[in-house]
Order: sequence, then C-alpha cells, then structure tokens
Amino acid sequence: MNPIDVLVIGAGPAGVTAAIYARRSLLDTVVLEQEAPGGQMLLTPGIENYPGFGNVAGYELAER
Repeated sequence: MNPIDVLVIGAGPAGVTAAIYARRSLLDTVVLEQEAPGGQMLLTPGIENYPGFGNVAGYELAER
C-alpha cells in the first residue's frame, strides 16, 4: 500500500479545488466520491468563480 499525503472526501467544487492545490504542492492526493464527481455542482446552472474557468454551467464543469 502506498502512503498518501492528502485524502479529500467529496468531489464537489471545494473538494476538487483542494485536490488541485494539494497536487500543485506535490502532495500525493486521493479524492473519494460516493457517486458522480461534481456533487451539488451538477444541479447548478452557473458557476462564476471556479479557479481557471469563467462563467460555466455546473454540469459542463463536472464533465471537464
């Protein structure tokens, strides 16, 4: 078993952002999600402040 540095529970916007920044810091990172990545974001019509994206629909952001 390989040790990990960061375990993120949930792949919604906050969890994915945490994982992005952990990897940028060269930490071994694992993201756990019970269902599809995105969480509540999948039902959100517009997200304006996600790092690296302008205004984007939640479902489209989850696909990317």
